[in-house]
Amino acid sequence: MRHHFSIINLGTFFIILFNGFMFPGIINVLASENAYNPAIVLVDRLNKNQPKTKWEALVDFEAADFISFIGNDRVLVGSVQSGSKLGVPKYGNIMLYNSHSGKRVWSAGRTNIRKDEYTLLTTKPVILLMYKNSKTTIFQAYDPVKGQKKWHLELASPIQFVLSGSLKKMYCLAPNKPRQKADSYRLWIWPKEM
Repeated sequence: MRHHFSIINLGTFFIILFNGFMFPGIINVLASENAYNPAIVLVDRLNKNQPKTKWEALVDFEAADFISFIGNDRVLVGSVQSGSKLGVPKYGNIMLYNSHSGKRVWSAGRTNIRKDEYTLLTTKPVILLMYKNSKTTIFQAYDPVKGQKKWHLELASPIQFVLSGSLKKMYCLAPNKPRQKADSYRLWIWPKEM
């Protein structure tokens, strides 16, 4: 009976031997306090060359469902919290920050929804948010300067919509009344003034 001994078998043997004897020792060296000092020195050197933040702001919410720059000097943020029931999101205010100073310019409430999410459709000439699920579609428009709600439109789903080229009108095709037959639709032109 002949045995074939190859370099691959020999390499495998030494890898197993190395891992068995050396690996625990290497881990101990890497995990020791002395091993961290060179890493800390290196990170500190790299950190000095990194750009610094211009401003930071403490916020009273868990996360943002959207962040959007409006021009060069404003940042729009939608706040969201984890709900108490199975982590379902609870949508909070939308806030506008000055991107140079970090100061909050305004904060505005929005309808809290139970499922799905908001979509930011446009920020000019109004800030237009849309929420859509299988039963309802909600559009909310806000004044980008003062944060005041300009209008609110709630329609039964399903809908189709399009914004005009000037973004001043929205055309929606939606059921005339909830739970009507699919052939009973109405064309909504909204708002009368944007």
